[in-house]
Amino acid sequence: MDCEEFTYHSFATLEDAPGLVVPQKVYVANSHFDRRQPIIFPSGTYLWKAEASHYVDQPAYRARPTTSARDKLKFTLRLAWHGYKPWNRVIQGTERSDAPGPVALGILAKEIADAIRFFYQMHTEVATSEPGWAVTRIPFEKLILLELRHVSDGSWQPVLCYDAQ
Repeated sequence: MDCEEFTYHSFATLEDAPGLVVPQKVYVANSHFDRRQPIIFPSGTYLWKAEASHYVDQPAYRARPTTSARDKLKFTLRLAWHGYKPWNRVIQGTERSDAPGPVALGILAKEIADAIRFFYQMHTEVATSEPGWAVTRIPFEKLILLELRHVSDGSWQPVLCYDAQ
């Protein structure tokens, strides 16, 4: 990561979150960028269902939000899971075709779920400074994708919720 300065997410708009919002620091860009509106996912977007392509053909997931400039096919997903070092992964945000356009929300949810599953796999053996938020204690199947926030030019950060019930 090229910037070590962070601030915590503001959750004023998430008062009715369906569980505990996973605490993470927000990546702070070291240069000015035109911030895009957050991408809001439909209620109950569980990562395990997104990973299984459950949402791909559902009407609520057909919107095609723009995640980057037209000439960019991918963007960086940044995750600062509480207790772990900041992590990122490049994911597909645009269809690969002669006339590329943004992927549908259902496909975007799948790409994010795949990336977070990979984060889980890479961190199951990694010591954390916050044992209560260790990935071994938070089942992947209980994670809900709430939003994707634009944190720098070409970078987005997911807002996740843990359904502790």
